[in-house]
Amino acid sequence: MPIGNMSDTYTPNLVRMYGKGMKFTRVYVSSSVCTPSRYHFLTGRFAGNSYSKCYEEEFGGKQNEGLPNFNVALERTNMNVVNVLREAGYTTRFVGNYHLTSKLDFPELYEDKYGGINIPKDAKSGPEVSAQFKHNERWMRQHLKTLGFS
Repeated sequence: MPIGNMSDTYTPNLVRMYGKGMKFTRVYVSSSVCTPSRYHFLTGRFAGNSYSKCYEEEFGGKQNEGLPNFNVALERTNMNVVNVLREAGYTTRFVGNYHLTSKLDFPELYEDKYGGINIPKDAKSGPEVSAQFKHNERWMRQHLKTLGFS
């Protein structure tokens, strides 16, 4: 059964890659939730060690054990892999979902009148929602540049 028929999720690029023979069979992450796994990959730290304002507000600080979920953001002041690579002369790019920002940590991103579109979690897949994600991706590129991505 082709991957595109396995669910009602609109994934034209995954279907195209699968059609050309690309197949992913193993994945290892530090968390079952995507955001803390991204945080871990980009910082080398477990998300439970986050200093983001969003995480600290939810759990009262790093000294309290909390469940890293969608409540971590990259910190402006902490080292991340991207900055280390950039400083070593590499050009860095980000591909895929980001989800490592918050209104507490990066309020300027949420004040921009041309900012991101709030897409409801129960939005139906399709071209309109894909266009909204595309808009948000372009908007987020500006933020990623401040974190070291070119």
